Amino acid sequence: SHTKGPWRIETPEDDGVMGPAQFIRVYGPGISNWVADCGLPSESKSMANAHLIAAAPDLLAACKAAFENLSECDDRKRQWACDEVEEAIKKAEGSKT
Repeated sequence: SHTKGPWRIETPEDDGVMGPAQFIRVYGPGISNWVADCGLPSESKSMANAHLIAAAPDLLAACKAAFENLSECDDRKRQWACDEVEEAIKKAEGSKT
């Protein structure tokens, strides 16, 4: 099971500490529930990656809700969407596809 959300982003500026090895980090609930290092603030993709990672628990919950609502539909396009959502859930939970 993954670290429960919500997850939050902290930057070196949040701690008042800046330096060459200060990373953008994603934390779960609690003071030291570190989830991921997302790179240095000077790297262009670091904050975007942090936002995506921090949204992961919410995205997983949304996928599960969508899957539950889509799984009973017979329409072919809805079935495709249901299959895609199911695959994303499996990937997020580390299940085999």
